[in-house]
Amino acid sequence: SAGIVEGARTGLMAVTVAVLFALSAFIGPLLSAVPQVATAVPLVLIGAFMMSPCRGIDWDNLRVAIPSFLTMTVVPFTYSIHTGIIAGILMDGFLMVCARPAKEEESETRIFSPSKA
Repeated sequence: SAGIVEGARTGLMAVTVAVLFALSAFIGPLLSAVPQVATAVPLVLIGAFMMSPCRGIDWDNLRVAIPSFLTMTVVPFTYSIHTGIIAGILMDGFLMVCARPAKEEESETRIFSPSKA
């Protein structure tokens, strides 16, 4: 369905993918001859490019920052994307339940008049 959304409606896309898949059976062994050391630099660059969406995270809002940071750190440490995403979702739910947003009037009252409890 993703191909149809992008405009592949005639079936030519399916034929193209089938031909490329058949070619990959012959090209695969050639690519396995490339040492893993040679792939390290491109992987680091791709990882750096993947960090650019993190600029959009509101790091000053801990309600957003903690689940985001937990997701980003759990994924590489557990070698599992699923575990990292679940950790972030569970932390988000935990913070939603436990962290009650303070009302502005109450916080200002507590700060400026210590006699009121």
